[in-house]
Amino acid sequence: MGMTTKVMKKITLTGAALSLAELKIFLEEKTQVEVSPSVLKKLYDVRKFVEEKAASDVAHYGVNTGFGRL
Repeated sequence: MGMTTKVMKKITLTGAALSLAELKIFLEEKTQVEVSPSVLKKLYDVRKFVEEKAASDVAHYGVNTGFGRL
């Protein structure tokens, strides 16, 4: 008996919109998702920015003040 191995599809998040085909693959198949190095850098940069603002004594709406009643 031969065994077949199904290759897992992969989607890379690049900061560009996902195509409908990529979204369909993600929703319907077992899919590996990775984040591109450029997107990871942007995420780290934004996190650092938000952490600095949150630690500040200056009010930054939604960061260290809350968003108000939702």
